Amino acid sequence: MSEVSLVFHLRTLAGGERVVEEIVVQQAGQDVQRLPVPEMEPVLPGESFIFDEQDINFDGYNDLALAVARGIANTYAMYWLFDPSRGRFTPVGRYPWLTVDAIHKRLSAYERGGDGGLIYTATLYAFSENVLIVTRREHQERHPQGGYRKIIEERRNGRLQVVREHKVKPPR
Repeated sequence: MSEVSLVFHLRTLAGGERVVEEIVVQQAGQDVQRLPVPEMEPVLPGESFIFDEQDINFDGYNDLALAVARGIANTYAMYWLFDPSRGRFTPVGRYPWLTVDAIHKRLSAYERGGDGGLIYTATLYAFSENVLIVTRREHQERHPQGGYRKIIEERRNGRLQVVREHKVKPPR
């Protein structure tokens, strides 16, 4: 696809908050595709939208990301991949905001849970036939007998399997 423009269709709510309802992809002034944005949490008046375009599947074409939920610690986004054979964007879905490591061709996300960062999930992703899959996940949660439990999972034989689980003592 040659040069395109993106037009964001917004809806303003009663309190002045805004949501993106859809992104319209235009080429030469003509609408060529509409990308619906389901379930976006409202953005407060005066706050900016978070939008990014970068190559998340490492095929040489920029893909799209729009933050649809932002908290104090975590941001979640809708993602779309550019399909050069069709000249269109295809939805990937809603995921935590991804960090792109283009050198190593890796995608990662870190979600903070609570307890001063002692509850968390760190995830590595990869694309398999344009589907985003988890290749490794490390998460730490409260242990029922006190302290914390760290669980590490890795993709083996097509599914995530626990490769290590151990108790973690809380800091003093």
